[in-house]
Amino acid sequence: PYRAGALVSLLQLHWFVRLRWVGVGLGFAALGIERFTFPDLRRPVALPLVLLGLAAINILWMGVSHFMVRRFHTAEQDEAETIDDALTFANAQVGVDLLMLTLILRYTGGIESPMAIFYLFHMAIGPLLLQSWQALLQGVWAVVLYAGLAMGEWVGWRTPHYPFLSGPVIPTYQQWPHVAVHIVVLVLGVFGMLHFTLKVVVRLDERERQLR
Repeated sequence: PYRAGALVSLLQLHWFVRLRWVGVGLGFAALGIERFTFPDLRRPVALPLVLLGLAAINILWMGVSHFMVRRFHTAEQDEAETIDDALTFANAQVGVDLLMLTLILRYTGGIESPMAIFYLFHMAIGPLLLQSWQALLQGVWAVVLYAGLAMGEWVGWRTPHYPFLSGPVIPTYQQWPHVAVHIVVLVLGVFGMLHFTLKVVVRLDERERQLR
């Protein structure tokens, strides 16, 4: 019951939708900063199109979220139905997010891209909010997507390859842009996961206090 209560609470706050807007904004900001910092680096047009697609999908999620919250507040369905709908909605968002992240990796270096760490976001919150088998399926879905990307580039099915950063082919640990990007992305991933987990824990504790 705590897990379901936290899920419904996060749904009412449109938490996933709002955080996704932050991600889309940061993505476009990174492209803009990169354009001035590395003028010789040209990203494929497909990358900003993927970000625009993610923004369009988030508009859809925003509409669905408002509709579900309105039904919940007007008592058009009972709590059990609300929880079932919230689970379905959360699973849909996680599944699409993982797919869009894989597309972003495709155009930013494939498995060379350090942004693969963002797979961990949904892996961290899934077991806390979803049913166990649903979280497991999301994990399998993430592995299938990433492995498909890796194998596709390895056997030549995914061509051309878009490098993460331009430059001579030398060990990446000797190139400060690579080192800096890996560190920054790792920091964002670690603290992003902590943010997710702590927010969920706060909601769970709040729900437990209400029940007591």
